[in-house]
Amino acid sequence: MWLPMALLALLCTFFGVFATGVVIPKLFTPAVGTFAFTGLWNSSFVSLLVLISIILGFLIYLATGRKKFRTSDLFIGGEKIEKLDASYPSPEFYKTFTEFSLFSRIYKMAEARAFDIYDLSKQAVLWLSGRLSSAHTGVLPGYVIWVCAGLIIMLLIMT
Repeated sequence: MWLPMALLALLCTFFGVFATGVVIPKLFTPAVGTFAFTGLWNSSFVSLLVLISIILGFLIYLATGRKKFRTSDLFIGGEKIEKLDASYPSPEFYKTFTEFSLFSRIYKMAEARAFDIYDLSKQAVLWLSGRLSSAHTGVLPGYVIWVCAGLIIMLLIMT
């Protein structure tokens, strides 16, 4: 299962790296004629820069030390924690924002999914499909009228 994916990944890499030097002159130019690039883009140069940046980043990572990291005291709500096993329910800390009068309406609307784009679009699609399904009566002349009306609307939009 991994062989087709590896082959496709290698082909994608080849087509990306050698696009301006091999792929476009050998494949696209004979099919479409002249091909002009806009800008100063060269896929081989960009791929070389990406490779150099990856190697440089890896060398910087190795040079600075992998095991060095910063440690600091624990703070919750602006207070220093003395014990590591102390627990503080984080939802209670943010409850003050939800109970504030300015934000309480917004939070209640958010809990009712008033800002959920997925839910709103789902409701709109279901409403529209309900309206359109009522037009499916099974009578052939009705379908012909819908096709003609759709063609007329498309012609009006395109002109």
